[in-house]
Amino acid sequence: MINTNNDRPGLRALVAVRLSVRTDESTSPKRQREAGEAEARRLGAEVVGYAEDLDVSATRTTPFERPELGDWLARPDDFDVII
Repeated sequence: MINTNNDRPGLRALVAVRLSVRTDESTSPKRQREAGEAEARRLGAEVVGYAEDLDVSATRTTPFERPELGDWLARPDDFDVII
């Protein structure tokens, strides 16, 4: 992705996708991923990765305990913003 926003040169985005139950089509992982990519484009950011945690409750699990997001949070120098 080409950075078109000169205010934030080299901004690196992590797109986080979470779904408690995979049956809700309105918040499907694909839609969340697409929305995250659109926001990254709006910010002029490069998507450097995805943290996709499916069947993970937000009320029972902290972000640090999520399998994929937790791994990214342990490496904060790898990204600048979470979408």
